Amino acid sequence: MLSLSRSASKEVTKNIGFNNTEFLEGSIEKLDELDKDLNPLIADKSVDIILSNCVLNLVSPESRNNLLRNIKRVLNANGRIAISDIVSNKKVPLRLQNDHDLWTGCISGAWYEPEFISNFKELGFKNLEFAERSAEPWKVIEDIEFRTVTLVGNI
Repeated sequence: MLSLSRSASKEVTKNIGFNNTEFLEGSIEKLDELDKDLNPLIADKSVDIILSNCVLNLVSPESRNNLLRNIKRVLNANGRIAISDIVSNKKVPLRLQNDHDLWTGCISGAWYEPEFISNFKELGFKNLEFAERSAEPWKVIEDIEFRTVTLVGNI
């Protein structure tokens, strides 16, 4: 995906007239890791918008607090989020979370829907809403409904 994004960057720049996008390789929950010069991978308050497409559900539940702190840390004062991901209508039990096929299929790491929005609210995000929410579940496993949502909001 990085290669594809980088290869399309020049064409996008030409079409929209802005050359202000950079693609970095790293884990979203580890944006505060230091580089060789002892600087975080992404500096505090240096990002205008975070766009995410089905990435957060691949972060282990133990790392989600760090993930959320880093999202808030890197956004500037007018920062916005647009996060598309998979959520569930019930908490995913540990035995399903430990299923490798379900995890890599973006299912067992799904965020419990009420917690998805409340976790961002607890960090101080405002104007949070689901800009999109699939009416029908994408998958149903053991009576747990998994659906796609797009959460938008700002700092």
